[in-house]
Amino acid sequence: MNNIYIRSKYFILFASMSVAIVAFVVSTFLPPMYEASVTFSVLKRQVQVTTDYQFDDYYAFQSEELYGKTIMSWFSSSTQLKTLATTAGIAVSDQQLGSWARQFNVKQAAAQNITVRYKDKEQASAVAVGDALTSFVAGEVTQQLARAGQQDEFVVTGSQAVVVKKEAAWWLLTAIGLIIGFIASVVVVGLRAYIRTEGEEVIAQERIDVYMEE
Repeated sequence: MNNIYIRSKYFILFASMSVAIVAFVVSTFLPPMYEASVTFSVLKRQVQVTTDYQFDDYYAFQSEELYGKTIMSWFSSSTQLKTLATTAGIAVSDQQLGSWARQFNVKQAAAQNITVRYKDKEQASAVAVGDALTSFVAGEVTQQLARAGQQDEFVVTGSQAVVVKKEAAWWLLTAIGLIIGFIASVVVVGLRAYIRTEGEEVIAQERIDVYMEE
């Protein structure tokens, strides 16, 4: 069986290189992406005083973490996303809100820190959303705490938006294409050899049956 792969080495090499070349060509035509990122810090103004004074900070951290999760949930809410789009001056229809939400990547790096990343093919859109994130979050925090009668409960501050241009990693896509081409060609060679062997065995068995009948 191993001899089959040795005899087919040129086919395997040609298939692998062909897929790698196609992947390289495709990667050169992929448009760059622009990523805007803002980091928010969530701090609790009033620390809950307990008889177990050593747990005061623990309760504060827990509150900050829970409120941070609340802020994260806004980026999957249609209502808040429409508000953000309006703040950024971007036209997003109700039908587009689902796909637009997938352009956001929100992570809670720590109890007090939340990082929001937004990717877009258009640099102007990435800059607009990045600049709008801080004012959007600040507005939502103010409104939510006011409704709950807790205006001074939390302080949320955002860093300056950073927009980075990200281009497709042609070398990575080319390497992936090379690996896929190699695996696919090896599978094709193996299947072809298996089918051929099975066919030969069937023919041989038919000849034996004919001979036995005679």
